[in-house]
Amino acid sequence: EVELFLYAGNPEQVLNSYYREMYRSISLFTTVYKHIDSIYIFSEKNQYIIANSAGMEFRQFADRNWHPLFKQRQNNDPWIMPRKREDKYPFYITLVRPAYIYNQQQLGAVIVNINMEELGQLIRGQRSASEEKLYIVDGNGTIMFSDDKQDFLVPHEDSILAEVSLAGNGGSLMVEGQDYLVSVAKSQVFDWTYASVLPVQHYQDKIHGQHTF
Repeated sequence: EVELFLYAGNPEQVLNSYYREMYRSISLFTTVYKHIDSIYIFSEKNQYIIANSAGMEFRQFADRNWHPLFKQRQNNDPWIMPRKREDKYPFYITLVRPAYIYNQQQLGAVIVNINMEELGQLIRGQRSASEEKLYIVDGNGTIMFSDDKQDFLVPHEDSILAEVSLAGNGGSLMVEGQDYLVSVAKSQVFDWTYASVLPVQHYQDKIHGQHTF
């Protein structure tokens, strides 16, 4: 159904025929996973887009700041970009999967938007130390995820990570008179770096607790 929509001369007609099936597939993700905010199916050929529960001409669609980078790319490899919806809010990690026919003609793309606030709640729910701060930094040194919203899309040099080498395993730093330990790990899948920042006091309290009995 998606291939027919991307290649159709009349996308509205295809949408009327196959919309229920396409929407069912989209809603399987957006309703089950709260952090998946939205999924778009974009037809470059027809300049038409399906966005969750509606279809429209692309020129009428508000959330388009991913499109210039999509136009610049010359291959069909999937890619990821941090961005703000309509350059405002919410904060997204957007996954773009270009669609080609016979690896030559670009038909469009499938776009998946991950809501960073919802993803943050999911990540925080898996962590036992509430005082820990977690950062995800992309290959350009831009912060893609942080427990502090104001760090989103900020260069890591402008954050508390400025004094830590992300090329190593971490280190220590002092912020407002408090000592922190920083652990750094490289993603094995993406060109990302994960950094965990935890007060030294957390470790001291754990060591003290182990010796109280």
